[in-house]
Amino acid sequence: MHEYFELRQALAAAAAETEHVLGFMWAGSAADTDRIDEWSDHDFFLIVKVGHAESFRNDLSWLPYFEQIAWLARESDHGFKVVYHNGQVLEFAVFDTDELMLARVNHFDVVLDRTDIEERVNEIYAKPHASRYSVAENLGIFYTLLLIGVGRFRRGEVLIAGQFVRSYAVDHLVQAVKKTIDSADPQQRDVLDIYRRVELEYPELGIQIGVLQASDVETCARGLMHVANSNLPSFSDLHESAKTVLSQRFGW
Repeated sequence: MHEYFELRQALAAAAAETEHVLGFMWAGSAADTDRIDEWSDHDFFLIVKVGHAESFRNDLSWLPYFEQIAWLARESDHGFKVVYHNGQVLEFAVFDTDELMLARVNHFDVVLDRTDIEERVNEIYAKPHASRYSVAENLGIFYTLLLIGVGRFRRGEVLIAGQFVRSYAVDHLVQAVKKTIDSADPQQRDVLDIYRRVELEYPELGIQIGVLQASDVETCARGLMHVANSNLPSFSDLHESAKTVLSQRFGW
């Protein structure tokens, strides 16, 4: 943990000492220090003056211990992933003050503010992040993805089949669960990533789904169908139709 906090302090100090920087804020788990452990990475936003953001993105030498970086990758127009030789990971974005309104954030901690950064971030934080789907739509998409995924598995397209069943379908199942079943710990909910801390909100379900994801595609699909049927009984007609179609299609 010493290396983590040493780099954390160095990042904030580098921001404060660099010309044209207007703000620095921790984001996500880096802002919620109670959740930091040896596996945590450093999530942050660097906010700079208008007209200077791209120069900061093109030249990352403002980062502390730059010579100790093992590799880096630009992930988006604004964001980067950087890995140091000791395994410390940075996930960050560089915005100018106008671009900051494009960002999304849940937990945050503004530690440098030379203008109105905190006020702007509060506006971002207040934006709703509601799913566009109803529970019934989530489940309809979920069962369709199982059908497509298992079909591709039987065709021999194992990689894409796994993506459909273990990822795309699970995404819609978890959305349906979160809209239907009370969380054991609502404070753990991450509005930006459907998969984050599911095991803390739904201990039994989260573990059950995780175990299924580690199985072969077809076993996973059958198990997920059972999870949906057992835990979302209000949609029994849809469950029954899906069970009938998938069972007939695949000989289950």
